[in-house]
Amino acid sequence: MVPTGHEIGDGTGSGTLYPAYYAAGIRPITPGYPSVGNPQQYIVVTPTVQQQIHPGVSVHPQVNMTMVSAPSNDLVPGPAAMQPLQPMYSHAPSWPPRMQAQPRQRVGTVWTDVTGRAGHTAAGVLTGQATSVEDILQLLRSMPRGASAIPAVADSLRYLDSRALAALLKELSKTGLREVAFGIFDWLRSLNGHMHPEYAGLLDVFTYTTMIAQCTNHVHLPTALELVNEMRSRSIPLNTHTYSSMLNVCVKSGEVEMALDVFNQMLVEGLQPNLVTYNTLLEVYAKRGMWREAVGVLDNLERQRLVPEPRTYNIVMNACNAARQYASCIKVHARMVFQKIPPTVGTYNAVILAHCKLDQLGAAQQVFREMQQQGCQPTHTTFITLLQTAETRGQAEVAVSLVEQMQSMSLRLTPQCYAAAIGACAAAGQLASARKLLSEMLASSKAGMAAPAHIIMGLQDKCCDWQGAFRTYQKLLASGVRPDNQTTATAIEALWSAGNIGSCLLALQVFEHACKQGVFRLAVSVHTAEPAVEFTLPITGTCMAIISLWRLLAELRGRVLRDGPRILRNSVAVLLGDGQSVVANLQAAMKQWCAVPSVPFVVRPSHGQQVLLTAQAAELAQWLMGEQSLMLCPVMPPAADLEHLPQQTLLDLEAVSLAECRQRLKDARSREAKLLHVNALPAAYSQARASLWQQLQTAAATLRPSQPQLPFLALVLLDQAAATGLLQQQGVEAAMSTVPEAWMLAASMLLGSQAATAITAAAAGSSASTSSNHTPLTEQQVAGQFDVTAEEMLVAVHRLRDACGAAVKANVCAYTVAELYLDAMLAGQLDRKVAASCLIGEALSLCAVAVKEASALEIPPSHLAAVVVAAGRQAQGLYPVWPKVLWVLTGISNPVGEMQQLLLQNLVLEAGRLP
Repeated sequence: MVPTGHEIGDGTGSGTLYPAYYAAGIRPITPGYPSVGNPQQYIVVTPTVQQQIHPGVSVHPQVNMTMVSAPSNDLVPGPAAMQPLQPMYSHAPSWPPRMQAQPRQRVGTVWTDVTGRAGHTAAGVLTGQATSVEDILQLLRSMPRGASAIPAVADSLRYLDSRALAALLKELSKTGLREVAFGIFDWLRSLNGHMHPEYAGLLDVFTYTTMIAQCTNHVHLPTALELVNEMRSRSIPLNTHTYSSMLNVCVKSGEVEMALDVFNQMLVEGLQPNLVTYNTLLEVYAKRGMWREAVGVLDNLERQRLVPEPRTYNIVMNACNAARQYASCIKVHARMVFQKIPPTVGTYNAVILAHCKLDQLGAAQQVFREMQQQGCQPTHTTFITLLQTAETRGQAEVAVSLVEQMQSMSLRLTPQCYAAAIGACAAAGQLASARKLLSEMLASSKAGMAAPAHIIMGLQDKCCDWQGAFRTYQKLLASGVRPDNQTTATAIEALWSAGNIGSCLLALQVFEHACKQGVFRLAVSVHTAEPAVEFTLPITGTCMAIISLWRLLAELRGRVLRDGPRILRNSVAVLLGDGQSVVANLQAAMKQWCAVPSVPFVVRPSHGQQVLLTAQAAELAQWLMGEQSLMLCPVMPPAADLEHLPQQTLLDLEAVSLAECRQRLKDARSREAKLLHVNALPAAYSQARASLWQQLQTAAATLRPSQPQLPFLALVLLDQAAATGLLQQQGVEAAMSTVPEAWMLAASMLLGSQAATAITAAAAGSSASTSSNHTPLTEQQVAGQFDVTAEEMLVAVHRLRDACGAAVKANVCAYTVAELYLDAMLAGQLDRKVAASCLIGEALSLCAVAVKEASALEIPPSHLAAVVVAAGRQAQGLYPVWPKVLWVLTGISNPVGEMQQLLLQNLVLEAGRLP
């Protein structure tokens, strides 16, 4: 803010006292400031201000405090020169008695004991004797709070010189008697120098500078400015220490612009800054983000041959870090090392932070070790910086080691430390380590009790312990505490992101409870000018946003079916967010949902801290009344049904299903390990592979349409045959070791049928069923389909078994594993039958697309199935793309790495083309 000269502080601390700033004689350098030299003067220090600055002191109006020019005519004019001061205290007219000036003695003189010698008139009063500063301090400390100090010490003050008085005033402030110090100093200022010459010499640059230095915040800023102005009025020259003190007051008051002008005025007056001045100036630069100027101060210190102290370098390094100039911070540290300035804990913390921000964790850990070798005790700040970096990079071992070091050093592990360490373990996929740390935190009375419920649930969510988060939420309800918006959003985030039906139902129940309790309130406004309807959903979590949006659309669907599309006006807008904070991943989740071809909404450009969705009313109404809108939400029962959910039953079903799926996946992976690597198939086979796959699909659809996994299992066997060189190449004369394509196609289909039957029987829990799905195809059925004899097919079967060995019995493909993942997500559906596409999109259909991709040959079936499921959910607009139930099941935190990105994109595009 550029001062205009029209603002005068009222002592409330509500404004910036720029007129007092002018009054102090500080000439602003910035263009546009009021010019100096205007003959008009004005008063700013009022009795009201004086009372607020020194509470408990009875003051008389001071009408002789003058200010330099100001352009306003509203200000009270006053005389330009100092006039005799009136006594400020109610007792001042009778104290002290007029006396002749006495020669002043130094502090080092041994004075008469005030309590054991003659010369005092009463207890608690020093009179007639020269007294040491220590004795005066002792007396003042023993006086009752609020009692005037003047009658007790006035006579002794005349024996002190200004340096001794400055020491006394400074010690009073340091020991919590700041009001007493100002009371004594203000009394001395109120005396008429001609009438009391024995005190006149006490008011000089030493005492004024000391009292300016005692102004430590914005409330005291007017006092400091008043004292500087008074020094000029009394013709007391300001020295470097005075300016340094004034500069410090400006910094502590947050007036960085004023601080810069104070420093400039100091230079204009020809004063040379000292190290204290520069350190304070550096704090100004740090607050303003002027990191280049801060580094330049180091050059000035060298030119003046001033030796910087560690604090000097620390301020510069912190200024660089605050401006995100981390490389410059490291250079400043190197300069400090070169000049052999001993580092402090602050030094190490700053350089560790810089290395961490530059993703140089190795260098940061090296500095951390050096810090300990030099005897500097790492602080909580040191560890939290390293822990948060370990979390970002998913370095679980580093995080666990840091936690152990903190425990060995008896440093308190705060929830923030645990959160970073747990996040590092979770990011590395080490859920066991993450859960162990969480258990330690909850068992620790200090950290556990210090963490609010939403923090605990958030950490449980990181550990993929959504059931634990739900139990925490239930305990909160049982204790009678009403969960707020943030706590509700955290519980919903943990449950919904699990992805299985049971947890999603519980998340919906939490949401409905929040609506009933008034924690979540939807706002509707109709704009008649456009006309348009705007809905505001004050959510604080992405999953909460998804639920509230789907619940809104379900209500709109009912209204449109009942009242017609006219209720939507011309357009509909939906604002997501509470407007106070940005919701992580919300923008990306909404863009993914709106990218689904059928969805009529579009995400508009950034709308502050909220996400804005808009849709044309006609398109939205048509979509709401169609079947596609119902397929977007996996579970959305009526709100009334949610009240009677068997919570424990859902949790138990989920646990049983997850255990079964985990065993099935373990078996699939053990069989998967028997497969041969097929990433280097013969070129001719690779070219013909798509045609062969089409033949297998056609044959399977004809022979056994009820077993969709059949062609996938057959293709795996065909790939195995090609990898071993069994399959005859097109255009090449058959050798003794090769088998014609038709024979091998038939053999793969026969063995694939046996594998599909075994898988179907295992999933059904019984192998004795007489269903066609539990009966493999006969040799005649398969041989006739491929126009070969049974004998020719059996020759191919024997050759395949001999060449591939155990791989023939692997009985695993991406399709069968994708079905396994779907079963894990269906846990908890009870009597509600949920379509597979509502949970994994068109993932099963995408398996047929994936097998034709060359890059898919290099991916194990279980991992390929994970990529396919992620692609199906992304194409369907489901969030999260990789549910936590599948993370727990597979141990894969993110199935789509750099090598699978292109495959994922192709699958998502193909999903949009599927019928």
